[in-house]
Amino acid sequence: MYSMGFMLSAFIIYAYNLTEIREKHLTNIAEESEKNAKIDIQTGLFNRRAYEDDIAEYPDVPTEADYVYISMDLNSLKDINDKYGHDAGDEYIKAAAACMKQCFGSYGRLYRVGGDEFVAQIFANDSQLEKIKKDFEETTALWSGKLIQEVYVSCGYAPKREMPQATVLQLAKMADERMYRAKEEFYSRKGFDR
Repeated sequence: MYSMGFMLSAFIIYAYNLTEIREKHLTNIAEESEKNAKIDIQTGLFNRRAYEDDIAEYPDVPTEADYVYISMDLNSLKDINDKYGHDAGDEYIKAAAACMKQCFGSYGRLYRVGGDEFVAQIFANDSQLEKIKKDFEETTALWSGKLIQEVYVSCGYAPKREMPQATVLQLAKMADERMYRAKEEFYSRKGFDR
């Protein structure tokens, strides 16, 4: 039969392979866990932790001429939760995120940074940005779900080319200001009190 040396060698190789497989498995689990720690479970977008990590690593002044910071906020989420319940509010959040993915996803990264607050960092020239804006308006206007029939998202766009020397944080501030103006216009147009 087999010699004791051969069997011992085979056992050592088998044990080594098991150890290697286990280490790869644990590494994969750790990598997956790290990745999941930066994903918003409800929407599948990057979360605030990923956003803060990305902003911390980004140069103060973006070097890409086509960089655009977009600040987004869902309109009427509290009203939806109050009138129709949290299941409807959850559907609303997921619907808005799906529309964002569809329209912005291939141009950059999307983040859910708060309950109804979202950010996109994309790369688009002027004509692409106009197309993205139009597509997003149409996509949200046409969306319809089981509990909620409309999605309203106020957006503020801050392209680097408008302020070539601006930092990411300055562009974020500009985008926020524009988003809040869009939000005020939305509520005024709809005749809602805030």
